[in-house]
Amino acid sequence: MNIHLVMHSVLSFVLPFRNTIIELSEDENYFYSLKESTSDWITSIEEKQLYEIAKKADRIFVHGLFQEHINFISKFNKDKARIIWIYYGFDADFFVSRQLFSVETHDLLVERKLILRPIIVKGAYYYQRFKRFVKIYFSKRANNKILDKIDIFAFWFFSDFKAIFPKDKDHYKFQFFFYSLGDQSLELSQNANEDNLPDSIKSESLPVILLGYSSNPINNHIDVLNSLKRINFKGQIICPLSYGGSPNYVKRIIDFGYSNFGESFKPLTSYIPFSEYKALLLSCDIGIFNTYRQAGVGNIIQLLENGKTVYLSAKSPLYNYFNTIGCKVLSLNKLTKNNSSGLLQISTYDSRINRKIIEGIFNSANNANSIRNLLQS
Repeated sequence: MNIHLVMHSVLSFVLPFRNTIIELSEDENYFYSLKESTSDWITSIEEKQLYEIAKKADRIFVHGLFQEHINFISKFNKDKARIIWIYYGFDADFFVSRQLFSVETHDLLVERKLILRPIIVKGAYYYQRFKRFVKIYFSKRANNKILDKIDIFAFWFFSDFKAIFPKDKDHYKFQFFFYSLGDQSLELSQNANEDNLPDSIKSESLPVILLGYSSNPINNHIDVLNSLKRINFKGQIICPLSYGGSPNYVKRIIDFGYSNFGESFKPLTSYIPFSEYKALLLSCDIGIFNTYRQAGVGNIIQLLENGKTVYLSAKSPLYNYFNTIGCKVLSLNKLTKNNSSGLLQISTYDSRINRKIIEGIFNSANNANSIRNLLQS
């Protein structure tokens, strides 16, 4: 028997996974949420009841180490069940200290007085980083107890595995895995054309940029907008802001975008149908993702598969990853330093290479094989 711990916020990833694992698995698969569930295929369950069921399980798939899942694992007396952590990226924050925000982004996130503003902002920024380091340092022992119960770290990207797990123990296992989006796969839909775009967003002769993947401040939107302002960018800027950030942060980004780029700044503040979003990605010429950790990967992979130019922060491990596997992605340093000629775009040849590499890795056959391997673990 396999049980799966799921939170509502990741249902779009888990649903195609559920369909595939039920097809491939000879065991029963049960999906539970420790919070109220609005889905008919996920059962809401109390922690005590889940403990009793988990004792009988062969495998426990933890879809993201949310705080509720950490609490469960910390109290669970593990016996025969193997715990498989399906990693998302945010969950590393419980175990490692890393920079997520630029100074400019932190400026937007803290309340400050105008007097001595530079000192207050920078001081608050470094204080928060120090406080985060201290918190993780003193909670490391408890966190390691949780890691001791993890058998498999399931993800497609090895760098975070090395950063999270202690090097002096070897019972942890990295296993290649990625979520398929099912009908929302990498294959270009016949419906993904300009007719499906929202009315306010249509292709023009000037380049169209996709800035970030959400309103989460880890996108460090303000840095990119300032850079685009410095190079006098004249094309459209599509900025997804429908989830992840506070209303105050979203308002500040929108205000800055409109005040500096006018109607060329296109904030997306509500969800749109996937066919429209897929068409939107197809209409973009350039994707810019200024995250310092791996995030927004679905958008990045889709853009590369579409043959588009992608800019990443050189601080992000994704920048090294994609270049290592042979994809041509550009550093945001080029965006900030290439003021004279504007934004660089990759060649047609590089676009074709990128697409071939992405299709060779993130395809349905590899996804099914990765799930089979998890079931054999």
